[in-house]
Amino acid sequence: MDIEATRDPGIQEKLAELRDDYPNDNEARLYAAVADFFELEDDMDRVMACQEQAVALAPTDAEHVFRLARSLLKREKWKEGGKMLERCSDLDALSLAGRHWSVNNMYYLAYALFNVGRYKEAAEAFAAALEIIDIWGDARILKNLHLHAGWAWHLEKNFAKASQSYLKALVAPGPGDSCDEDVMDPDEVEAAQAMNELIEPFLLMAQEGEPLSAEGLVARPAFPG
Repeated sequence: MDIEATRDPGIQEKLAELRDDYPNDNEARLYAAVADFFELEDDMDRVMACQEQAVALAPTDAEHVFRLARSLLKREKWKEGGKMLERCSDLDALSLAGRHWSVNNMYYLAYALFNVGRYKEAAEAFAAALEIIDIWGDARILKNLHLHAGWAWHLEKNFAKASQSYLKALVAPGPGDSCDEDVMDPDEVEAAQAMNELIEPFLLMAQEGEPLSAEGLVARPAFPG
């Protein structure tokens, strides 16, 4: 459903409330706040309408562009979302180099690149994300990132780097993966190790130099909330 933020009654009603509450905020920030409200309501049509309006009002604000890009990926619009994430990097790469996966531009860009078949660039983006992110909260998200990095290298027939990524996926959370601030539930970490049954066959393939087919591989990023 196509919604125009400036004409939708539900959006305009919430916008009016926020204008009264935050009279000093600019319109782009207000539309972004309305988007956050509708995200809690799981109304993605209105979320994206508000985010598009925020970007239209403040096209050089990297955070607004990033939030819209992330929503595009949530709808599996990989090409469009990837272009916006690359635009974010040009606008302000530093502010989007978040230590938490949910606010890290490279984390989402890696998945966008992977899902349009740009595997080498995806592998490099996964590696860049892993250099920065050290707050995960969920061991499954971390293990998946190592696994998907392995897939990207494997599809490029770089068996050595694929094997390294798969090994990291098996032991994650391992040394260097997170920081003291990263609190994970020990029971959930233990439960996440069940993923190793999925990971081990890929490791064996890479170690034996057996190519990987992209057919049937599903690599999706996590989303906040």
